[in-house]
This record gives sequence, structure tokens and C-alpha cells, in this order.
Amino acid sequence: MTLSEILPSLGGMLVTRLEPETWPSGTTRTPDGDLVVGGVGLNALADRFGTPLHVLDDAELRARCRDYRNALPDAEIMLAGDQFVPSSNALRCLAEEGMALAVGSGRDAALARANGVPAHRLLVAGSPAGGEQAIAGGCGRVTVGTLRDVRAVARFADGRQDVLVDVGRRRGAGVLIDYDRAMSVVRRLLAEESLRFTGLRCVVVPGTDVPGIEAVVRRLVRLTIEMRDTYGVATRELGIAGEHRGTGGFDLRGFAARVTIALGLECARHRLRPPRLLVEPGRAFTARAGVAVRRVVAVADGRLVVVDGPVGSRRAQVTGRSAARDTRALTVVGWDGSSVDGVRLPADVQAGDLLAFAGADTSRWVPLVTVATGVARAEVAGDDVVSAR
Repeated sequence: MTLSEILPSLGGMLVTRLEPETWPSGTTRTPDGDLVVGGVGLNALADRFGTPLHVLDDAELRARCRDYRNALPDAEIMLAGDQFVPSSNALRCLAEEGMALAVGSGRDAALARANGVPAHRLLVAGSPAGGEQAIAGGCGRVTVGTLRDVRAVARFADGRQDVLVDVGRRRGAGVLIDYDRAMSVVRRLLAEESLRFTGLRCVVVPGTDVPGIEAVVRRLVRLTIEMRDTYGVATRELGIAGEHRGTGGFDLRGFAARVTIALGLECARHRLRPPRLLVEPGRAFTARAGVAVRRVVAVADGRLVVVDGPVGSRRAQVTGRSAARDTRALTVVGWDGSSVDGVRLPADVQAGDLLAFAGADTSRWVPLVTVATGVARAEVAGDDVVSAR
């Protein structure tokens, strides 16, 4: 018998909290080895919905939304919609927290609208392929990056369609803002009666630090000044998209302060009304709120662990049983060919074990479950509900 079985009153005292900077806040390990996220045991979720599975902590997701809104109260925060489709529960959460979404299809746009995301908070990002259906589904804005994109959007735009111009191109470890191309795209856009220029958008290279993002903002302001002086057009929105990652965590407060100050100073120097910032934190936004649950299919040569879903994090725990204290650095391989080296797992890891990966990315091919206050909901077979109690 375990100590918690001999002395049941000690059960709650033996619960171990996991690191909040790595796992969703409040994640615990029970005496029998089960990880509990949002009040729901991962073992119960795996039994009910199977694996692979992605678990999104509703409270942690809302906390991330509020962190960004508090740090950037005058900016619009936009998330990648494909992280949350087809989860109606996650979309409703984001709608309630005032988040905007970038989508790539009419189906995603319609689902977001059905779950409370208003049209003015939806953006068709990237190539306008599929944009006709997305705009018909209720997207308020669309991005274009070439003359061909402008012509394509103009063909199916109904009325005055708001458009942002993508101006950044990756060059080595940095981003190149092609002023000449941007000016020609805006000139063509202004000639289309069905389109309305609203702003610029630049995707920075993943891993760009805060000073690097600040420099991009300053360059974008110079481009808006050139557009004002050449075409007499006002830039109402300035979008910065990229992965908000960093060693030891992303410095959100530092980012917010430096970017807003740089924008204000550059605009003041040129007597330009500051455009509204549109901030896209990337898929890293939800990393700490998400936990990937995978089943071990096989262990080969004592160093290779094969699991039944994609792998994207080296921070892992065995859940559902008491594991050995001794750990080894192993290579974990997913069914899709993804692999991560240096994952520390118990020395006795074996086929059939359930693994939980912190900070893992979502995938629309893996069922997504949202958990909140002991209840889980998933779009697996309708709106299934599991109680942790």
C-alpha cells in the first residue's frame, strides 16, 4: 500500500505542483502519478478520447490574453486561427477575451463568426487563395503582398474591402522591407474602387529579439511616411507578426514599451498620427497553455521512444503511474517523422506509457480538448464533456 492509502488525509498534501513557467499554472501530480491540468486528470482524458490528444488550459489561455491586453491596451492582438479550429470552446474563449484571429479559409472564418468573433477582428492572412470564401464568411480584412494578389482580391471583393499590404521578405537571419515593391502594390490597390488600404503588415523572422522588432517598426514608419507624401494615403494599422519566443521566456513588457515608444517617437518626429499596432505573437502565444498527450508505441535500443503523435517539445513527464526517479536523455520520435533529442524521461519508460509534453504546439489533425475547473470539452464526437470528479 502507498502512504496516501494508509493515511488518506495526507493525499492532498502529497500532491506536487509542476513548474508554472513550464506547465499551465496549477498543474499538479497526484500521489499515483497522474498529471492534472485545469482540474482534469490526463489519464482520464486519454481513456475517454484516446491519443494523440492536445489539452488546452482555459484559465491559462485567458491569462495569456489578458497579459497581452494589459501590456498593449491600445493594440489589437491577433492569433493564428488554425491553432484553435475546429474547437468551438477555444474560439468562444478568445472571442470573450477580445482577441482577433488570422484565418486562411472560409470554413475557419465561418466557424469563428459562429462562435462570437466579430468580422472586424478577422483577417485573411497570407495568400488570398481561398480568400473569396473567407471574405464571404465574414472576414473584415485581407492581406496582399503582390500585384497579382491585389487583382485576385479585387475580383471577389464586395464593396469596400479593407486590405493590409505585406511588406516583409526573409533575407538570411533578418527581414527585408522592399520599399519599391510595397509602393507599387499600394499604388495598384488605390486604383481599385472595391478595395481600401488600411495599413502595412510585416512578418519578422522567428527568434528576432525585441531590439530587432523595434528596428522593423521604425522602418515601417518611414515607409508609411513615403506613402503619405507620394499618394496622400493614411496608414491606420501597422502589423508586426512573429514568434514571441526568447531564452528564459519572451520579455512582453519590454517588447510593449520599446515598440510603442519607438512608434510614438518616429511618428511625432514626422508629424504623423500613430497607426494602431496589430500584434501577432505567433503560435508561441499558446505554448504554456497547451499540453500534448501521447502514448508510447515502442522503445527501441533503450534510447529511442516512439509515440503515436507529433512531437514538438523536450519537456515531458510520464503520467498515469509512478515512474522511476532515475532519468535518461532519450530521443522521442512521432508518427509524422518529427523527433526531439535530449528528452529526459524515466529510465523505466516502456510501451503503453502515457507521456505529457509541456509547451507543445497544436495541430488541426489532433483532437483538441479545452479544460476548465474540472471539466473538459472536446470536438471529437459532438460536444463531449468529461467531469474530473
